[in-house]
Amino acid sequence: MVFRGPLQSRNFRLLLACDVVSMAGNAVALVAVPFAVLAVSGSASDVGYVATATLVPTIVFLLLGGVVADRLPRHLVMVAADILQAAAQAASAVLVLTGNARIWELLALAAARGTGFGFYFPAESGLLPQTVPADQRAQANAIDRVGRNGAQIGGAALGEPP
Repeated sequence: MVFRGPLQSRNFRLLLACDVVSMAGNAVALVAVPFAVLAVSGSASDVGYVATATLVPTIVFLLLGGVVADRLPRHLVMVAADILQAAAQAASAVLVLTGNARIWELLALAAARGTGFGFYFPAESGLLPQTVPADQRAQANAIDRVGRNGAQIGGAALGEPP
């Protein structure tokens, strides 16, 4: 298979795949977690608390995530952040599927997911320009956005309960 433009770069293809998988996972969680919270407590307020528990750490750690991504290898920051997000989401899934979930646990795991995203996003944003030549950055950004948006749409569809 012959690739053109930014897709010629193996590193860009890997970054794109990472972004798509990460965004799909975030989109699944964005839809599935409120349903899980409702299944546990039935309270709309609890859904809001859990959503806030994701959002606040994301905002708080975006700045720190940028500093860390500037000082450490960005790809390692991204991997660590994705591992944190995946572990938090897996733990949430296990708790909900086994019927042992409590709201405080879902709050803590949502905060861990938000923290992971707060570190992931700045690292990813800084890595993309390093993967392709300057003349291909606009095209690379466009391809990345299409992949991310498609992953968000597909992930949201997967997150909806049957």
